[in-house]
This record gives sequence, structure tokens and C-alpha cells, in this order.
Amino acid sequence: MYRAALVPLLAAGALASPALATDRTRGGEDRCVIRAAAEDRVVQGQDLAVAEPSGVRDAVAIRGDVTVTRGAAVRKAIAIGGSVQVEEGAAVAEDAISVGGDVRVARGGRVGKDALALDGQVRAAEGSVVAGKTLSLSLSAGGASLGKKLLDEMGAAGCRVVSEAGR
Repeated sequence: MYRAALVPLLAAGALASPALATDRTRGGEDRCVIRAAAEDRVVQGQDLAVAEPSGVRDAVAIRGDVTVTRGAAVRKAIAIGGSVQVEEGAAVAEDAISVGGDVRVARGGRVGKDALALDGQVRAAEGSVVAGKTLSLSLSAGGASLGKKLLDEMGAAGCRVVSEAGR
């Protein structure tokens, strides 16, 4: 019932980064695959802090938080099952996205495009910059939140990370 609604939502919002893709297959194969370029950083089940100089293009945490620290810059910051924190003096050139957590932009922090929180809130401090739109969205059906359902769909094992460095 939820699956039909989840896949388009993922494609349109939370998984808009070219570093991410979902493969929903039958027969016990991978349910979620993250394709990461050599300059992307993807972690599962832990927090990810990006510090200056990092060389990280897209920062992604599955079941963990992403923090972009003072002086660091990334193209996209995405947390699925966690929050995104953009500290003072840090920059996300494009989008900051959280599924199941908050997007927090501290005073002096910058998001160059959109800040999106599904089942959380976007909290932009006075003196911070979000150049695009801010969207906080909480949906539930049958007593379960859409963000929690998404994480359940990914399964306990999480996602398989595939490096595309050789392409």
C-alpha cells in the first residue's frame, strides 16, 4: 500500500541527488542501492561530520546525522533516518535534505538551494541563509509516519553502497 507512494516521493525529493538511487526488486535482491562517486561520502548506522578541507562532494548518512562543520562545503547533505546540521561558517551549495529528522542551519550557515525535512522540521536560525525553499512535511497513514515507513522499507540491513569511481 505505501510502496507505490514512497517511490515517487523518494525520486522527487529525498533522493534527488545523482549519488542516490533505489532498486526495489523481488526475490530477496537489493532493496536499496546507493551509487556513490569517488568524491561522495556515504555512511550507514553512524554520524558523518564533514570538516574543512574535505574533498567531499555529496555527504549522505543512512540512519545517522550529517554535520557540515565550520569552513567546510559540500554540494548536497542528505540524512535518511537522521538530521542535517549546517554549522556557522559552513555551506551546502545545493540541497540539505532529511528524512526522519531535522535540517538545522546555524547563524552564519548557508544552504544554496532548498532545505527539506520529511517527518522533521527545517530550523534556520536568524542570520543563516537558505537561498531556495524550505519545506517541513510530516505525513502519516494508518498511524505510521511516512518517514518511518520509508526506513522500514529499506530494511534492517540498510542499503548497498556501490562506488562508481571506476566509471
